Amino acid sequence: LGRTVYRSQYLSTHPLRTDCKERVGYGGKKFTYVSGDGVIRSMNEAFGHGGWGTEVIWERVVECEKDDRGRWVVGYLASVRVTLKDSVSHEDCGSGEGINENKTKAHEKAMKSAITDAMKRAARHFGERLGNALYVKGNGIRTA
Repeated sequence: LGRTVYRSQYLSTHPLRTDCKERVGYGGKKFTYVSGDGVIRSMNEAFGHGGWGTEVIWERVVECEKDDRGRWVVGYLASVRVTLKDSVSHEDCGSGEGINENKTKAHEKAMKSAITDAMKRAARHFGERLGNALYVKGNGIRTA
């Protein structure tokens, strides 16, 4: 039999490498983040499938125009609250962008990206495993 791992222990560990991704951010620097499905998987493992939920507090379009190639460029901001069954909650905001020839598809991508970003940012307040560890300088995909 395996040993018991308490929720606080689980949440204090770094995210799994398989849940992390890298991308180039502002200034050309690489940064590591936990994927949306990685956060959901970790939340389900820590709190159970019915032990937590999300609520979109607000979302708004901040950009909607055509680029020089005729594609729609849409930007959204969103705020999401992540609440545990015991009513403890954290709220944060996120942003997302969608680019597509189809205006509706561009809006859909941008809104989903903003909501996922906000959910991930709110969830990180519950522990290192949910991405908070990656905000420490020097921590990245190699230390996950």
